[in-house]
Amino acid sequence: MWTYSHVDPVPFVALTGPTNGAVFLTPVNVTLQAFAGDNDGLITRVEFFAGTNRLGADTNAPFTFTWVNVAPGGYSLSAVATDNSGLSATSAPVNVTVNFGAVALILSGATWKFLDDGSDRSNAWREASFDDSTWASGPSELGYGDASDGRPEATVVGFGPDVNNRHITTYFRHAFTVDNPGGITNLTARLRRDDGAVIHLNGAELYRDNMPAGGASHLTLAATNVLGTDEHRWFLRGINPALLLPGTNLIAVEMHQAATNSADLSFDFELLVNLPPEPPTVALTSPTNNAIIQSPVNLTLLATAADNDGTVARVEFRAGTNKLGEALAPPFSAVWTNPPPGAYALLAVATDSSGLMATSAPVSITVNPGPTTLIASGAVWRYLDNGSDQGAAWRGSFFNDSAWPSGPAQLGYGDGDEATVVGFGPDSTNKFITTYFRRTFFVADPTLFVSLTLDLLRDDGAVVYLNGVEVYRNTMPAGPVGYQTLAFNGSAGEATFFRTILSPGALVSGTNLIAVEIHQDSPSSSDISFDLQLTGAPAGLPLALLRGPYLQSGSPTGGIVRW
Repeated sequence: MWTYSHVDPVPFVALTGPTNGAVFLTPVNVTLQAFAGDNDGLITRVEFFAGTNRLGADTNAPFTFTWVNVAPGGYSLSAVATDNSGLSATSAPVNVTVNFGAVALILSGATWKFLDDGSDRSNAWREASFDDSTWASGPSELGYGDASDGRPEATVVGFGPDVNNRHITTYFRHAFTVDNPGGITNLTARLRRDDGAVIHLNGAELYRDNMPAGGASHLTLAATNVLGTDEHRWFLRGINPALLLPGTNLIAVEMHQAATNSADLSFDFELLVNLPPEPPTVALTSPTNNAIIQSPVNLTLLATAADNDGTVARVEFRAGTNKLGEALAPPFSAVWTNPPPGAYALLAVATDSSGLMATSAPVSITVNPGPTTLIASGAVWRYLDNGSDQGAAWRGSFFNDSAWPSGPAQLGYGDGDEATVVGFGPDSTNKFITTYFRRTFFVADPTLFVSLTLDLLRDDGAVVYLNGVEVYRNTMPAGPVGYQTLAFNGSAGEATFFRTILSPGALVSGTNLIAVEIHQDSPSSSDISFDLQLTGAPAGLPLALLRGPYLQSGSPTGGIVRW
């Protein structure tokens, strides 16, 4: 004998619409859809729930239900399928959010209570509990004085008996209701003002526009006189929705004139809910487009950024896709330290409090290589101070100066400012006429330079050689120079660096040599001084740096200065 036991399987059901995490804006009808089946029977109905709240049911496939005019809030939706055996199954939950749509809490044209008697209302008038039943009322735009420009006021307010001494401040109040502030994701105020305004929400200052900082009394003047299109355009400001209260809220606005003889006043206001967020605006203001920057430099980057419906959270500075720095508050700036030579497209990227981003128009700059110091002032030099005749060999790159002493510039004697003191011989009244100095430096590629700048400090006279070839002499006679050749009187400018511009044609790849002979103007000269700096100017260096004024040559009776 067989015993048969049958277990009726439960149905299956899944909520297929809306999708999990969906967000809707009011006003909205949400359509719920379910897929359901039963392996051993029929689905007799599918019920739709928001939490434990039954919304409706459908008895025929495709199983759907339209939830009409859904209120703002967060909901956990589910579907429950029942088969012909009475067994049921519940779908996995689907979470959705319904936010307030782009609606207005206060619209242009709304009716406002107003007081235009020029009185000092202190603070109580800003509160929702204040009794404004004796105040006048009328629709916006409210004001006076603009009928001639084709924009007459819907409600004309007073300014007092004297057209040359009008009331500074006029007061406006408007109450509105919010059932569920939690469903508001963003809030935008739109203000028309002529001249300045201070806006209060539920008794607290919300923001001010075209007004000075600090306390504002009924005699406080607006910051500037508003003219032209600014008299009637909307000024937007993002507001924190958390400041709203469930139930009745109050906007109180005090309008201030810029002068007692101001000819007009204009006021209108809107408070808009859940406008689609706007991206910020941003512009890179420094450096300017096509600027040529000379390295080495620390380059300051500046940007302006604003956001109509929120705040600017940060501004990033980029060279192409390379981030250079960022600023979290105005003034938005960053410093690009020592940018390498090259061409760059600079950008500023602003991110607002809602996460939206905007990128500035690119600013193209060129960073040119700066002068290269081949020999620095204060460098260490080999020197010979024994009064000998060194002929010409000492000027060459292959001369062996390993036996010469060395020391940092300034080199010399007699002035007390020498880093290295050189000798002048045993007789202070018959000092050596010539002292010799040598220093090597390395150049990888001479073709990178378009000129060389030589800065020479000498007392009394000097002849300078580059790789064995004379390139410059100063306060020295023309013609051949020997070790006993006297300089001209070099006491003038003995602490001055004399500049000359040299051709880079004498440079070689690798090791180069500068050799300098310093000559006294007499055997009894009391002092000698020597220092030298050599700088290479690369291609692209501004002409002002390449060809600044310099002394080409000098004599006891004159000199040649060139640009």
